[in-house]
Amino acid sequence: MVAMIQTPPWQPNWDDVRYDVQGAEMAIAECRACRIVLEDREPALRVARAAARQEWRGEKRAEFERTESQLVSRTHALIEDLWSIERRIVGDIDDALIEQARRVQQRQRWYAEVEELQRRAAANELIRALPDPYLRVVVVAPPNVEPEPGVSGPGPTPTEDRSNDYADSMPY
Repeated sequence: MVAMIQTPPWQPNWDDVRYDVQGAEMAIAECRACRIVLEDREPALRVARAAARQEWRGEKRAEFERTESQLVSRTHALIEDLWSIERRIVGDIDDALIEQARRVQQRQRWYAEVEELQRRAAANELIRALPDPYLRVVVVAPPNVEPEPGVSGPGPTPTEDRSNDYADSMPY
């Protein structure tokens, strides 16, 4: 007879998390490099804008100030977006690593449960292989046992379990 391997009633996620950590780190580096370029150019551009404002007059200056305001706003928004993307990618890396660790832990728990089920099955097989008298520890007294002197009442009945009487009389 072929023994069936018992398994827990649940299955872990056997698939590894698919996440390109190296690619994510490269994307973070690119975002950081773009952000640094924009932040480093800001002081020089501020000086150039101030000089242009002093020199330009009339309609060209008004157009320059409108365009400058929009450009500065978009630059700051872009810098903030790059920061946000970096943080999101770092969070995604952390989430992927945590999820992979959780899956590995679930697999280990599943294997431990399989081992426990196999151990129990093996113990049950050993118990089934024992001869019948080893399974029941019941002391049956002969039907015509006289009570001990000083003890009132009849002796043990043939079906009364007296297996723990010796243990109960131990002094410890």
